[in-house]
Amino acid sequence: MNNLSKPNAIKTGSIAVDDRNYFSSLLEVSYTSGIIGERVFENIRNELIAVLADKCRKYTSNEISSVRTEIADELMKSITFTIGVHLKSFEDNEKAINELINTGIGNCLKCGEKRLKQMVKSSRLFYEQLKNSAVNIDNEIYNSTLFGGLEGFFKLYDTEFFAHEINITADYRTMIYPIGYHGIEFIRKYMEYIYIENKICKRFDERKIKRLLAYYAVDYESTVRDMEFNICSVVLANAAACYIAGEDIFSLNVSENGKKKVSEYFSETGNGRTAVKSVLEIITDKEIIKNYVNKAESIDGIIKFICKE
Repeated sequence: MNNLSKPNAIKTGSIAVDDRNYFSSLLEVSYTSGIIGERVFENIRNELIAVLADKCRKYTSNEISSVRTEIADELMKSITFTIGVHLKSFEDNEKAINELINTGIGNCLKCGEKRLKQMVKSSRLFYEQLKNSAVNIDNEIYNSTLFGGLEGFFKLYDTEFFAHEINITADYRTMIYPIGYHGIEFIRKYMEYIYIENKICKRFDERKIKRLLAYYAVDYESTVRDMEFNICSVVLANAAACYIAGEDIFSLNVSENGKKKVSEYFSETGNGRTAVKSVLEIITDKEIIKNYVNKAESIDGIIKFICKE
């Protein structure tokens, strides 16, 4: 499947910072753009090294000399991720860099760890909501991710030493995948995307979805249980085909005459962008439009995924 998420850049004034690696990006851009000088930059780096040494001592119960280089690298990634989580709570990048300078690396790390715990707590609550939204489809990857993998994340997640890790493979590919995000930030976005895809699917009759997926699996000489596919994309693609054919989009079933219309449509236009967008506008409620479909990269991502552009 195609990876469709685009880099999320936070732009404030003259600063454009990568939301996925916020601390490192903020520091680099602030330095190269002249917002902070070399002296401040070096002070921050030295503070980072000191904080890493302290983290290594805690990790090894004061046996810092026993920390392998690869472990130290991971601990540093966790530190910078956690600080970034705190800094992103400020309304703009200028205030974030001022917080970093005035509060210091150590205190920013403590604030980040506190915020991470709050995020984990709220994400656990949302996970229960996500499970209740599940589409009743016997698909191994979908169900093992939703009811096994995500549950495993919350059992394994280590906010103190490896906050940047997700510890699961997240095999079920959402139409828009949170590429480049880490730790609880990845999981929160991933769960949100699955939840909204579930909500979209719930607009259609479950029996018709099961019938559609069964035919889809036969075409690939497989079974619904064993297929590696995105359920929502198959549903939307067929709803779009119904729309193009002028038939009931909620039937998810295109007549033979309708298939001819669809074929003619694609031979003339080359893609189903307009049809997919129209279907999304028909079936989605205000909540979905606000949180998912109406995001600039999201509507593009859904259409590209379905149309295989």
